[in-house]
Amino acid sequence: MLTLIALFGAVPLAAAPAPRPPAGDQTAIPFVDLGNVYNFEVESPQIVYLEDRSRHWYRAELANDCIDLPYANRIGIDTHGGNRVDQFAELIVDGQGCRIASLTRSEKPDLRHKKN
Repeated sequence: MLTLIALFGAVPLAAAPAPRPPAGDQTAIPFVDLGNVYNFEVESPQIVYLEDRSRHWYRAELANDCIDLPYANRIGIDTHGGNRVDQFAELIVDGQGCRIASLTRSEKPDLRHKKN
């Protein structure tokens, strides 16, 4: 019990905002119900990049190929009742649910030279 009190005593009253996690760590995009996912870029049927309204990019690796993803003009997101996109959410592409297996921070994708 004394250890817990000592730990809580070390926490500042007005903590600074948490830094963004380093690229490669699992993360989430908050406030999806407010339209926080702004844009997306498709690399392959299994990899899509999502951009939030703050212009931060995220790399979503899907559990399986999402066949129609490379041809999609729009996507939906099923957060299963939550308010964030994370590795437990699904992309909805032409009615197909495509489960996200990994969501990590990324730089803006440069897919201009992507081979089709």
